[in-house]
Amino acid sequence: MESESDIDLLKRFANDDAEEAFSELVQRHVDLVFTAARRQVGSPQLAEEIAQSVFAELAKLARSRVPDIPLAAWLHTVTRRRSIDAIRRESRRRAREQAAMELAATNSGSDATWASVEPHLDEALEALPAADRSAILLRFFEGRSLREVGEALGSSEDAAQKRVSRALEQIRGFLGRRGVTVGSGALAADLAANAVEAAPLALGAAISTGALTGGAASAAALTLAMTTTQKVLIATAMVAALGAGIYQNRLVQLERSRVAELELAVADARQREQVLRADRDELLQRIEAAPALAPADESPENGNPAAPYLATISRVKEWIESLPEMSIPEMGLLSDVDLMVLAGDKPPSTSAEARELIAQLRIKAREKFTPLLLTALATYVATHQGMLPADVSELSDYFRPAIDPAILARYRMLQSGTASEVGGREVIGERHDAMIDDTYDVQFWYTLTGVRATAVTRQERFQQALERFAAENAGRRPVLPEELNAFLEHPMEAEVLRQLFAANQN
Repeated sequence: MESESDIDLLKRFANDDAEEAFSELVQRHVDLVFTAARRQVGSPQLAEEIAQSVFAELAKLARSRVPDIPLAAWLHTVTRRRSIDAIRRESRRRAREQAAMELAATNSGSDATWASVEPHLDEALEALPAADRSAILLRFFEGRSLREVGEALGSSEDAAQKRVSRALEQIRGFLGRRGVTVGSGALAADLAANAVEAAPLALGAAISTGALTGGAASAAALTLAMTTTQKVLIATAMVAALGAGIYQNRLVQLERSRVAELELAVADARQREQVLRADRDELLQRIEAAPALAPADESPENGNPAAPYLATISRVKEWIESLPEMSIPEMGLLSDVDLMVLAGDKPPSTSAEARELIAQLRIKAREKFTPLLLTALATYVATHQGMLPADVSELSDYFRPAIDPAILARYRMLQSGTASEVGGREVIGERHDAMIDDTYDVQFWYTLTGVRATAVTRQERFQQALERFAAENAGRRPVLPEELNAFLEHPMEAEVLRQLFAANQN
């Protein structure tokens, strides 16, 4: 007898309260969810909690509607979101510097190739267009054949093969920008062998019980579902994990993997820019030629293959125009191709999705601005006997092509004097009052030859300064906001510091 599809099981669970149908779904997908969560947060115990919350969300959703994408893709997206939420919560309480010292010990002893790929895998998957991500998840995470992948995505086996190959190349490119080099064959083999690992034996049963009962009853059911031996094993594993600093290490690893792509230098900036320009020009030529094939409002089936891309670009621009407070002047450096690539094959449909996409566009825009700034800074220093500019605006004459002055107004000098005096310290940084969205924003800090970006929010920096102040002043709280500047990595603008200080007093 042919097994029921995921959608059929969900419908039977929703319509008939068939708990065995939901349990079957859990058993099918728990390995994928647990592995994705564990890979991102590092702690097996926290990964179990995330897996339970993901399936609880699925149980709740199923009673109102079913996901409109393959269930594996939906579960991976929700797992990614829950993992990021867990990381953000934990990162507010833990010192990243101490964790960084332990990072090397965490990774020792593992397979070198997979160990270098694994920390970046979920972020790489998230960066793929939705259909490509679904293809990879179905092929390697669920072990589907290419024919089954094609059927799930509404295409042929040949089309599925091409989509999987293209997605693998995109992942390889993503990894390459983070300094990880791996061949297509090796990457496919690694994914097939390591992408999904077995979840703890009791987890599926515990999730089925917990997701269906909910609340306090869920916690009680979970406790009852464990045998004494399982409780001892879980407690032992938790102590071992905490003792080794595994979870804290993984937080730093994820933080660094998120910003590693931004580590650019003047030496290769122009070469990278030329490659990007060539790709952009080629794609733009194809798009510009498309209207000659058919009217722009016709579907691809009627002869206009560029129609969906043009529609995506138009919709993204509409969102940007409707949310002007979410934009920064650097976004003027983005091309239509940048908008299309970041939006994927499905533009945002809600303001929340648009907010997240525009945050990605802000990062991409500053990435494109980075080589321009570093080149201008290097040229200025070379023509001023090694002296740094007193203000970022002094760099305006050294940009080729000219740059919008509003862009430079978002940055400030962090150091003065000569280049030899500052060494490897950060000399230019984004102003704290130029940050837009603390939920998604990263902040850029520039040395003479590179860039660092951090996702630590202004509020988190302020809290860290408060803790440092109290530690050095016998627990005393500051009386004036200016007292905290000495305890910040980089002093904040007076108005930002005043606002944070006032909010903390309430």
